[in-house]
Amino acid sequence: MFAGTKIESTLNGYNNLVALEDITNEQYVLSSNSLRTYFSAPTENRVPTFDTVELATTTSCTRSAVRNEASECFIVTTRNRRSLVVCADSKLMVSDSVSSGFAEVSPANAFGRFVPIWLGNPMSGNQFNFDLAWFYGVLVADGWVRKNMVGYSKNDRLKRERFVKIVSSQLTQNFSLKEHYDNGEAPGKYAASTKIHLNGQILPSLLEPINHSDFALNDDGKRGALFKILPRTLLYNGSEECLWGLLSGLLDGDSSLGWNKCAKSLRFYCKLNTSSPYLKDDIVFLLRKLGIRCSVTDVPAKGNSHASYVICISVVSLRSAVQHIRCVGDEENRRLSEFSDEYQGRAVHDQIDLIPFPRSVAQEIRSAVGSANRNLYATVAKAASLERITRDAVIARIPTEILRRTDSARSLYRLASNPKLLWDEVVSVTPAPRQVLYNIVVDNGLPMVLWDGWIVPSYAPSQSCLGLN
Repeated sequence: MFAGTKIESTLNGYNNLVALEDITNEQYVLSSNSLRTYFSAPTENRVPTFDTVELATTTSCTRSAVRNEASECFIVTTRNRRSLVVCADSKLMVSDSVSSGFAEVSPANAFGRFVPIWLGNPMSGNQFNFDLAWFYGVLVADGWVRKNMVGYSKNDRLKRERFVKIVSSQLTQNFSLKEHYDNGEAPGKYAASTKIHLNGQILPSLLEPINHSDFALNDDGKRGALFKILPRTLLYNGSEECLWGLLSGLLDGDSSLGWNKCAKSLRFYCKLNTSSPYLKDDIVFLLRKLGIRCSVTDVPAKGNSHASYVICISVVSLRSAVQHIRCVGDEENRRLSEFSDEYQGRAVHDQIDLIPFPRSVAQEIRSAVGSANRNLYATVAKAASLERITRDAVIARIPTEILRRTDSARSLYRLASNPKLLWDEVVSVTPAPRQVLYNIVVDNGLPMVLWDGWIVPSYAPSQSCLGLN
């Protein structure tokens, strides 16, 4: 059972990120007592589920649900700051330190274990196109909306022209266009910029919200950047092309792409920057839906600046994603082209992408390798001492025929080969106050609870427990 968590649900053809309690409804009560209420969850809801046999995500209809009014709880937090409120009687799926498969443990025993995070979203939408999504991506990054005007600030002429063209072709032609050049000498300005103002009463009313509702409480109107969000309808119901358009627009906006010198080689970086905690969460959610791994770094406030966030995209994921990204800016396209040329056929890994590496499996692989191959032997020994290893090291540095030769390593190879799987380590399990908890029972598989990726729970009450037999 889980509290304070949300799950993605499809209802009437629309995807929505909803709290578990929103899936339940008082009119579907089956039975109730002082502690628990049992529901027949609306069967038209479909939610993401995990198939433990196929090691894959799918979707299933909700069937029933249980609400626990007073339960002892734990807050489970992972290294990458995912958090989950879990009932003490529930279980989480974690890596099995012996077989390298899955095991079910209570929250109290989850510390130091790895929980599976499933990349990509089986509930893709079918609305909106690439161009409109690109428009919203750059609008969120470098634009603003007022009562009778939409503004966009960018020196790149091609981006400004594309912005205006999409507005007139997909939204409305009922606006006037004015261009302003700012030499950057005004107080608080750091560089020259060119702004365009699209004036008219109709256009702002046609746009999806790009600010969190908290922004309405901000009377001075000077800190809008702290409240930016991605449009909800595009994020939840956008087609795959739409989602790639959003990402391309964000990269054409507040991104930095380039090269760091690492040892004797160059290493590419692709970062998105924002001062909005809401936009930070939305960008990570967008990347998860596209199956892209990322890390998030907090940048403390300095001087008059606000705290900000840097979302760094994994170069492993970027290598397959770059074919779908279509930026407008010359600089962005040049950097991405350099990346594609440099990393074509080149082995690449990052520390975002870790998998558990049990000592027992390392023993089997060491025996199969033999001490004659000292370099490979040392690689396995290092992995065993860390109890985690990068996916690339398992697949590329340890020959796959050795993984297939050892019984325990076969499941490791299967998990390591799954491009939709990410592991995250539990770093704290702390008591939480008693609170209302929910569990959703589905037709097939295990329901997946969302927070910055899919964390797989394994608790499902029996039919006899629900009183449905």
